[in-house]
Amino acid sequence: MFQPYSPFEFREIDLLRKTKRRFVVLQTCDLLIESKHDNKKLYLMLTDYDALANARGHKNSITNDKHAIIFDLENDSHRNKLTEMLYPDSKYFIYRSTIANGTSSRIQHELV
Repeated sequence: MFQPYSPFEFREIDLLRKTKRRFVVLQTCDLLIESKHDNKKLYLMLTDYDALANARGHKNSITNDKHAIIFDLENDSHRNKLTEMLYPDSKYFIYRSTIANGTSSRIQHELV
């Protein structure tokens, strides 16, 4: 079965910064919740952007998600928080879409 989501990894933070995709939006992903077994974790999907205006537009379109947030990966406190969220003992699982845009494809290629 095709799975359009893959776990977001620590090393992808630097890859996003290198490719000038510094803004990320996190949102609850109900599709992932239904397919996973750990009910104690919050499943989030990450989408990356090169412009804050695009990230804001995305976040503003998510009206009923109390977990939706924008991180600026050039901001140390934002980057540190995202890193904390990636640890196995955190209360989050973070995934990203592997087919969302060309940048995701380039990052996927660099990870292999």
